[in-house]
Amino acid sequence: MGHSFKNWLMTARGWMALTGASALVLVAVIACSSASAPDEPEFDVDEILVELLGGDTTAFSTQRNAFELSARNLDNETRRTFEIGDSFFNQNWVSAPSTTVARDGLGPTFNALSCSSCHTHDGRGQPPLDDDDPERGLLLRLSVHAPGGPVDDPNYGGQLQDRAILGVEPEGRIRIMYEEIAGQFGDGTPYTLMKPVYVIEDLAYGPLHPDIMISPRVAPVMVGLGLLEAIPDEVLLALADPNDEDGDGISGRVNMVLN
Repeated sequence: MGHSFKNWLMTARGWMALTGASALVLVAVIACSSASAPDEPEFDVDEILVELLGGDTTAFSTQRNAFELSARNLDNETRRTFEIGDSFFNQNWVSAPSTTVARDGLGPTFNALSCSSCHTHDGRGQPPLDDDDPERGLLLRLSVHAPGGPVDDPNYGGQLQDRAILGVEPEGRIRIMYEEIAGQFGDGTPYTLMKPVYVIEDLAYGPLHPDIMISPRVAPVMVGLGLLEAIPDEVLLALADPNDEDGDGISGRVNMVLN
């Protein structure tokens, strides 16, 4: 689906489902092994966390769907709102016209059939392992330098759509190559880093801007976005301290995005 509609859907779902649920403290991040393993050791939550870091919203789970849980203190009406938003997040969209009138309107170009295609179980996505890897979770943002800040590419907008409905050409195809970078640790032990190089091929709607900037993005975890959205801009600006004037060694900078 077009990225403007996806942004609306993600914002709506994040506001409905995550504002109350985003303070979840999930023990799943502590248990690194598979949550479904039958021999997974039991643990005492009280030994791990002295306080409920999310207050009454806190949920504990070691299951594979831990990030999909709502806040534990939702009333029935709010829980229904959460479940409705969650269903839109997980269901695949189809092209129109369709008998599925509540889920049609996909495309004409898009990145994935559903939000959860990239944000699997509301968790973080991962880049494809190779050119044949069908996993979703990575996209390319496109921009060009301009007075006042970066702007979208004139032909392809701000995001490459590498999939399309039947009868329509995708905007392009993403290919990832790797450049080997050799180095060594302080003790002389050698290592090799693999630097990804992103190439856009088979452009269907004209050339990219000659000064195009490509920014690969991996789908982030969904937990916490609602609470972050609820923080007023002036609070973030007051806490930024870009020059570390308080001397604590931390110099935060607010990322200002051109509207």
